[in-house]
Amino acid sequence: MMKNGVRSIVRETRGSGLVAVQVWVRAGSRYETNASAGASHLIETLAMDASKNYPPTPKKGVQALDGTANTSGGATGAIEALGGVANSQTARDSTSYSATVAAAFLPDALRALSDAVLRPLLSDAGIEAAKAEVEESLQLRSVDPVATASDLAYQTAFTKHPYRRPANGSTDSIEKLSGARVRAYHAARYVGANISVVVVGDIRAAAAHALAAQLFAPAAATRPAQTPVAVESAPLAHKTVARRGPFSRALVALAFRAPGITTAKDVVAMDVLLAHWGEGREAVLRRVLRGDASDAPSSDNNSGDNAPGGESDDAGGDGDGSASGRWRCSRSAF
Repeated sequence: MMKNGVRSIVRETRGSGLVAVQVWVRAGSRYETNASAGASHLIETLAMDASKNYPPTPKKGVQALDGTANTSGGATGAIEALGGVANSQTARDSTSYSATVAAAFLPDALRALSDAVLRPLLSDAGIEAAKAEVEESLQLRSVDPVATASDLAYQTAFTKHPYRRPANGSTDSIEKLSGARVRAYHAARYVGANISVVVVGDIRAAAAHALAAQLFAPAAATRPAQTPVAVESAPLAHKTVARRGPFSRALVALAFRAPGITTAKDVVAMDVLLAHWGEGREAVLRRVLRGDASDAPSSDNNSGDNAPGGESDDAGGDGDGSASGRWRCSRSAF
């Protein structure tokens, strides 16, 4: 861990010639208030497109490695010009920024990602333009049956906890955000103690740690803002909600009580359980919904009767995981 609180995690994997980099920031909808709802996603939308040292439009004559014109700007354009792939994503617990490049280009890729994370251009004009882009994507999401079912499950499972809000905000919350509010949220959440840098690939661990320390040294060493999290009451009965819409298929979304997560081992255990239940064509939940009773899980696999606890993808966060009475949401189509 660096002096300012930034953590770097490196794993050497020899022979591929590639390196994957991820920068995780403890900034998601669970840390937002009613006034800042949607700020996490708005910052993520802007950061990779324009930052202090990576302008929104590429410099004249900049080309990708294959000789084609580089039409993207910001960190995304810089990474694509290296022949790499860049991505970013907002979730309820975190925002992540990632790149995959040839190992020789790790310094360039990590420099671009660090600039996007620490120095995004958050001008009023840029924020207004990004708001229009985000609102358009939210409109498309509203007619996606999977997304709608998932959001509805969270809204039903959580009545007080910030998990009830969509990870990307709503059209109304995005529209209400001011430039000053977004900049204040970035200053509060994008501090050293909230940032983790993960590097995996054909590199030397010591060199990667040193590079991360150099590039993320400017991250503020201030204490992360503490966002009060409401305690969710234990449900007294099952809740069932339905919504009709212009959807191409019917879906069922399930939210069920999960045990509290307080350690990294708990996170791994929860991931294994969820994969066993819901991932892939042969997942247990999918088999049950198809009516194959022989594959029905035993009571040992059912977490519904456990004592009230919390669920978070972010172990070691604000320390509220064991008593918030939160739920885990899952979904399956049939």
